[in-house]
Amino acid sequence: MTADSSVPAGGGGRDPLAAIRRNRRIKAPRVRVISREGRQLGVFATSQAIELALGAGFDLVELAPNAVPPVCRIMDFGKFVSGGWNGDGPGPFPAK
Repeated sequence: MTADSSVPAGGGGRDPLAAIRRNRRIKAPRVRVISREGRQLGVFATSQAIELALGAGFDLVELAPNAVPPVCRIMDFGKFVSGGWNGDGPGPFPAK
């Protein structure tokens, strides 16, 4: 355990992907949406952006929660996780 908290060192075995907000977990009222192809679609009400993603059979994933408005991308999160990141090395999104 760390000296200043009750959380064991190393994150306590928590899933790092659980912290990535997607679909209904996104709390911002409006988000900037990026398409699967990487094109900026514009700023949408979050509910509208979620409907857009789910209607196409994908997820809306929050990539930059601290941006104003937060940046989200339409993607297949399950396929991304299962094929794109095995838990070793850097996080699931490319470094800037």
